Amino acid sequence: MLKWLVILVSIVLTSLFLFPIVPAIMPWANTKMILAAIGLFIFVVKHLLAGSAKVSKDFAILSSLAILVSAISYFTMVFNGTKDSTFTDYIVSVWVWLGGAYFLIWLYTHIHGKVNVKLISNYLIAVCVAQCILAYMMTVFPALGSTIDSLFGESESYMGLAEDRMHGLGAALDPAGLKFSAILVLTSFLIANNAFPTTPVERILYVISLFVIAIIGNMISRSTTVGLIISIIYLTAYTILSGDLKSSTRFFISFSGIVVLGALLVIYLYRTNTGFMQNLRFGFEGFFSIAEKGYWETNSNNILKNMIVWPESLKTWIIGDGYIENPASDPNFLGEVTGGYYRGTDIGYLRYIFYFGIIGLAALIAVFIKSTKICIDHFKGYKILFLLMLLSNLVCWLKVSSDTFSVFAPFLCLAFIEDDNS
Repeated sequence: MLKWLVILVSIVLTSLFLFPIVPAIMPWANTKMILAAIGLFIFVVKHLLAGSAKVSKDFAILSSLAILVSAISYFTMVFNGTKDSTFTDYIVSVWVWLGGAYFLIWLYTHIHGKVNVKLISNYLIAVCVAQCILAYMMTVFPALGSTIDSLFGESESYMGLAEDRMHGLGAALDPAGLKFSAILVLTSFLIANNAFPTTPVERILYVISLFVIAIIGNMISRSTTVGLIISIIYLTAYTILSGDLKSSTRFFISFSGIVVLGALLVIYLYRTNTGFMQNLRFGFEGFFSIAEKGYWETNSNNILKNMIVWPESLKTWIIGDGYIENPASDPNFLGEVTGGYYRGTDIGYLRYIFYFGIIGLAALIAVFIKSTKICIDHFKGYKILFLLMLLSNLVCWLKVSSDTFSVFAPFLCLAFIEDDNS
């Protein structure tokens, strides 16, 4: 009983890492930063007691790439004479995510004795499922939603109140959608891959988790659709190409059974609960459009079409204009202020190019490619998983400029710790 209580607390702490909030009693720091500070303290004490500290080669290379992103950001800010320092502290952001992840790995180790990719995945999946359930409960019970919002909704760092969308605790809008996408890919990999021990109960729980995140996650953020589509393609391809007809048939039957039961529940809630119906229509607007109009159409896609604005000079293509946020507050900006972002575009790739050009974008992509390579090199047999996570991130940048480094961070930290112990 005590161990399960400790695991529950660990899930909460993992949520505070993956979906950071700003506590009302500590408005100067979000929970990710607090966990990172604890992780740094544990790291220092551990290595002081050991009398030595080794720096992983992969950690050094990844940090160097993050420093390069910060340096390019600083250069474009100075070169263009702007005050937009969004990415100048990118290296600090990377280290903070890794610091928080270090604390989580330390915690998991003390609870379970040994940490591996599957254990980390289970915690991340549990957090996303819990966030989705909480988000739904907050719409069913408005008093619960109001209480949570009053405790954690005062800071801009808390994404929950934005645009009055369905949200969990610090989980909302596209930042949550990108994380849900990565976790959906991770879940689909664990469902289909027979190379790792997975009990029938575990597989059923993974399928249920996939269904919950896919449905409610899309209600929270339609960016979740990216992970859902990648997951469906992967599961279909794996089932066809696995070569194990008996296993594939058994998997297909069990998967279909759970999906059918889930679909019946969704249909029931759609017909009996107005709030659920509205959120479902929002989350799957494109699919409803196909069913009702015969073609795919969503309001966000129509908005994105108007956000396709190309750089007008070679200089902008190469090193950017030094703006990614709305420049209205910058007295040095003399151009036209459009929308909530520079040049009125929220498309990830374009925002990065306008900020620090193709050079900066290439450095940022290099951080994620290196992160993927580190995970692939250290965790044999999970190559497809991390490549799909990378793909999910790169595809989502066609829509928004958030990222999934926070999902990579625990796996990276485990890899660095294994290097340190070798």
